[in-house]
Amino acid sequence: MNIRRIATYLTILLPLVLTSCQKKILREDIAEFIANFSLENAINEYKRVNFSKIQTIKNGEEITLKKEIINFDVSDVSYPVYQRSYQEVKNEVEIDSLEEHFEITDNQYYLVINDKKEESTLEGLHNIIQQFFYKEVSLNGQYHSEGYYYGDIVSYSAYDYQNNITIDNESELLIFSECQNYQGTMRCSYFQVDKTGMMIKNIASGLQDDKEAKTEIEILKN
Repeated sequence: MNIRRIATYLTILLPLVLTSCQKKILREDIAEFIANFSLENAINEYKRVNFSKIQTIKNGEEITLKKEIINFDVSDVSYPVYQRSYQEVKNEVEIDSLEEHFEITDNQYYLVINDKKEESTLEGLHNIIQQFFYKEVSLNGQYHSEGYYYGDIVSYSAYDYQNNITIDNESELLIFSECQNYQGTMRCSYFQVDKTGMMIKNIASGLQDDKEAKTEIEILKN
């Protein structure tokens, strides 16, 4: 198995087994915790965010490092602030990079990507922020995915993964941890979700022979 296939297996989200319609008994501590999940509350609490994502891929002597940083502040709805940077380095040589941010001047709204300025609207800028939380909606609007709001993902999959979940009531965290061998690749997943359903830490890794990939994500609210 090559390193690309290993990296492919490092999904940030849990595999979804939508079997909640079956009559399963969910552990009481998990049920009580996820009952508080709310996308609306997560968006309200995470108006000012610092996000970092670092992926390291090792293939023999070749080492690739990918780093993404996002900072945003939407506490002032009429003046959203957003900055995102991305850098990819292979064996200490930069092979890709990107910088983007919002610009607001005289009620004109722009998304600036590297040196290119694209005209937008206030709604358009807020839509970019929204995609940080979710990009896809399904199940008649009940299921939000492809972002860092994990409330729906955990709620639907908790029945099947409850043996891998612990509840830290003191820190108000749901913690998931699992390692498994998949077709000769050792895969481990660990993440923390807060009381709103927001993912605040995620570590995923895969190892096979001299090939290794690891992704680390951290989300801090200000």
